[in-house]
Amino acid sequence: MLRSRRLLPSLFLASSLTLFALPAVASPPCSPMDGTGYFPEHHRTRLAAHHKKLHTALNLDSKQETAWNNLVDAERPMARSAPDRAVDWDALSTPERVERMQARMQTQQATLAEYLVVLKTFYAGLTPTQQRTFDDFHHAPRRSLHGKR
Repeated sequence: MLRSRRLLPSLFLASSLTLFALPAVASPPCSPMDGTGYFPEHHRTRLAAHHKKLHTALNLDSKQETAWNNLVDAERPMARSAPDRAVDWDALSTPERVERMQARMQTQQATLAEYLVVLKTFYAGLTPTQQRTFDDFHHAPRRSLHGKR
């Protein structure tokens, strides 16, 4: 009898906790992610803040502004490079998936090559002090979207 007195409250507590936990388990995740781990708005916000901070630190003259605008414009295609969500990856065979990944990588590589040309042009127009400032802004390992290195 004494054992059942101790067992009943424990069972009641366990069943109550289970009952309250069910809605949390059943509900979809509450996050800005779209299921792919890609945060386009967050990325755009951080990139804009980075550009603003860098622009202020560089103290560009009027001649350098055109090259700066070209640099920022050249970064936009890279920022828009989101995964192709229209493709049903489960329906593709492994070779088809790898072909799609390879095509995406080739596109990204071409975009990066175009960006490098613009970057070199911009960098060449900076003074040595501005170049050091630019390098200081970009030398550290980049943080992930969650702020971890």
